[in-house]
Amino acid sequence: MVRDFGTVRQARNGKYYGRYRVGGRDHYTPRRTTRTRVKEDLAAIAASILSGTFDDDAPPARRGAATVKILFRHWFNKLENEHYSPNTIRSYRSIWRAYISPAFGERLVDDIRPADIEDFQANLLAQGRSPRYVANIVRCMSSGFSFGVDAGMAKSNPVQLRRRHVPPAPPYRRGVALTTADLARTIAAAESYWKAAIALAGWGALRVGEVAALTRADISPDGATVTVSKAVKRDEFGHLVVGPPKSSASYRSVSLPEQAASIVREHLAAETGPAPTSLLYASSNGTPLRDARFRTALHDALAACNLPRIRFHDLRHTGLTEYGRQGATLADLMRRAGHSDPKVVMIYQHSDSERDAELARKMGR
Repeated sequence: MVRDFGTVRQARNGKYYGRYRVGGRDHYTPRRTTRTRVKEDLAAIAASILSGTFDDDAPPARRGAATVKILFRHWFNKLENEHYSPNTIRSYRSIWRAYISPAFGERLVDDIRPADIEDFQANLLAQGRSPRYVANIVRCMSSGFSFGVDAGMAKSNPVQLRRRHVPPAPPYRRGVALTTADLARTIAAAESYWKAAIALAGWGALRVGEVAALTRADISPDGATVTVSKAVKRDEFGHLVVGPPKSSASYRSVSLPEQAASIVREHLAAETGPAPTSLLYASSNGTPLRDARFRTALHDALAACNLPRIRFHDLRHTGLTEYGRQGATLADLMRRAGHSDPKVVMIYQHSDSERDAELARKMGR
């Protein structure tokens, strides 16, 4: 059965796929670059049928014959298999459960028309959803249907056909930045346990998830260099997990000015376990802390200084603003921020001068 199971065909783009029939329905395998890979897929499917583990919700052969629910199920599986950010997958699943599934889940992919997407979007706006949030929902749908087209489950993407109706995401807006004097006052007013976190986010421009994932091994002995190689995130179920940072550009080493390095050294000596894997900030059972803990500590310190509340992320904006004020180049800012998009960091660029460690030494003077 395995050897004769299914047939191998070639698509117009030159790739190959397998066609097989189970339970009165035709199915396709994923498209591959070689016939051998397709035959291996067919053999694996045949073996799953023999073992009783075959998934009858696999993508059907006829494009559009699957329901939207089946299409999105396979899309989520693809995202997980390709190790997308747990936060991203959790956000997509949340949008799916709250909006897309109730409206389209049981409908056939072939039955979805651009007008349906337009009506869906108009209804969400009429219910009081913000244009930006509706745009996120529609972009999620577009990504799912794009996968369906690539997987042979949809003949076209109905969302892309009406892309001009999707409200554009707002341009990047400059956040609130403290002055270097107010940053120093805030750190001084914070509880001793939280001083290093505020210093790392402010002077080092680290994200809160990056601060929460730092271990002793990530800090140089003199406290002047921080290596960012991981971040605390939430998985699709809302649980805290330590995983890769936001993007490949987020892997970086950051130099700290001495006023921050001395605070980090004190924290390592007084608050951090001796093991290299000891977290700088850990709960009583050794797990990472929630971002709300960092936010509360910052707000308490700001209140003690009679300063207005800001987001913890605005500490990062503070550090990058000062870094740019000292003459950081665009490349310097991208490297320090862990960004791959120059548009995001261009607002911090004021002149063309020093490199990373030299700029860090000048900060706060």
